Amino acid sequence: MKYILTVLVLIFCLSKIQAQILFSESFNVLLDTTKKVQGSVTPELKIQTQKRTLIEFTNMADIVIRMKRNSLPIANKIEFNKFGSEIFLSGGYVYAKFRENLDKHFSIEYFAQVHWAEARGLERRYAAGPTMRLKIVKNPDLGLFIGMGPMYEYEEWNYTAVPDDELPPDQTPIINQLIKNASYISYKHRLTEKIFVDMSFYHQARYNQLFSSPRLASSTRVSYQLTENLQALLMYQNIYDYKPVVPIDHWFHRVIATLAISF
Repeated sequence: MKYILTVLVLIFCLSKIQAQILFSESFNVLLDTTKKVQGSVTPELKIQTQKRTLIEFTNMADIVIRMKRNSLPIANKIEFNKFGSEIFLSGGYVYAKFRENLDKHFSIEYFAQVHWAEARGLERRYAAGPTMRLKIVKNPDLGLFIGMGPMYEYEEWNYTAVPDDELPPDQTPIINQLIKNASYISYKHRLTEKIFVDMSFYHQARYNQLFSSPRLASSTRVSYQLTENLQALLMYQNIYDYKPVVPIDHWFHRVIATLAISF
């Protein structure tokens, strides 16, 4: 319990910094039992010189700490932009999960997160809850898991991403506080010594709208181990929201090709 409280305090302290589903299974690795800590860092810097210099810095980092039979995955992403003299955070997240007894077929996870995505109009999102995780297959090269559980969700949306012709007269930000069911399927496979595939699928919805108005998402990542500590990554992620809170596109897509420093 002390680990859960630490996670919650960390995340709510960071809530002062400003897509709907966080691809959390991408942060969880097939743990090397010889290591106490595993993770990766993926920095990206882009500079464009125009009338005003545009500087974009993105950093994704994830780490998994093994504590005897338990594990603590922690991840964060920061999207920092400087356009001339204007400085702002355009998106990111802070996420943590405590997972009990990795050796059991059934285990309980506790997670909490802060998430913001200004490009989508999501000013802030808090989510937390327990999940029952079923281990179907797990060995050093292959993992298949299913998770499901209740989730508290707080979201605040504005209209910055809404097309002009769909803007309503009242543009007061919308705040939702809901209890939802959150479920996922996670598949991880080390195809060869150098190639690793990580796929996950997500379903989130209110209990009275499980199939009528869910949010669906998937993430597919292929990594190639260039050296002992350097990976080439190709990632495709998408979200489909049957009923967006504000009138934005139902679909969200992201393609990422980058290098990651692993340890």
